[in-house]
Formats: sequence, structure tokens, C-alpha cells
Amino acid sequence: MRVTCDGFPPHHIDGLLPIAGSPKRNPKPRCAPRFAGASLMRRPTHPMRTFMIGTRTWAFALSMAFAIICCAPAIAAQFDGNWSMLAVTTSGHCGSIPIGLGISRGRVYSTGGGFAGHPIQLVGRISASGQVRMNAVAGPRSAHGIGRFNQFRGSGTWAGTGPSGICSGVWNATRS
Repeated sequence: MRVTCDGFPPHHIDGLLPIAGSPKRNPKPRCAPRFAGASLMRRPTHPMRTFMIGTRTWAFALSMAFAIICCAPAIAAQFDGNWSMLAVTTSGHCGSIPIGLGISRGRVYSTGGGFAGHPIQLVGRISASGQVRMNAVAGPRSAHGIGRFNQFRGSGTWAGTGPSGICSGVWNATRS
């Protein structure tokens, strides 16, 4: 009598006895390879292992993102407060533009100022080392700036576009 991998006759596999005249089944049973101490009912663990590695990687990436987002502003708190900024045009014809700034937990925002009859909306980020990136909009005009702050002053460059053309220049800020 032929026996399958689990030691039972072939009809036990599907619960039916072979029917006379039915096509022959593969005489060689498909058996899982036997490993020392492994059960025949045990499935390979590769998919689970991959899932666990993926989960660990995802958890690590999520915790690092949380640390970067939450901790950097706390370190950048040395720049928190109100600042007075003056953007001076060196190329173009935009003039001098005074802007009130606020810095809180690494975020830079405008507290006052206007250009060509439009309020200035300025937003940006400051790193723990004082490096800053800012974007400003005043009506149809927009500008971006980069620079560096220390505990008492800040300075950098800016460039912008509007209906009257392209302007660029430097900016300086002092703590208010």
C-alpha cells in the first residue's frame, strides 16, 4: 500500500477513496523537506521574517522622523522671539522693505510689514545651527531668502519676482 508524507494512505488526503477508472494521481507524494525537529505542518517562516524586518525598519524610520521634527525646534528655541528685518535691494528696483519677524520653535513667520500696498506673508524654518530658509508673498510678488541667525542678529540674501520684474538683495535682522 502506498503511503503519503504524513503516513496515511492516499485517500486520506482529500477524504475520498479512489474511483475506479479515474485518472492516476502522481504516485510520488509531495512532501515538505524534513528538517531536524521540524513539524510537517510547519510553514516556511520567510514571509513572517520579511514582515518583521519591514516592520522594524518602518518603526525605526518613524521614530527618527519624529525625533527630527520634534527635537530640532526645541534646540532652535534660542532664536525664539521678535525680530526686525530690513530687506535691501541690490539689483532691481524694489527699494528697502522693513518686515517684522517672529520665530517660535524653529518656525519663522511675519508679524508685520507690507510692500506695494499688500501685506507681507513670510514663512520659513530655522535650524539649530541658525541656518534659515524663508519664502515671502506680497500680492502678486514672491521672494525667497536664505541666511543665518545667531542669538542677536541675522543676515542673508534674497531674490524675488513680481509684475515689475526681478529683484534681489541682502537682508539683515536684529532682535527686537
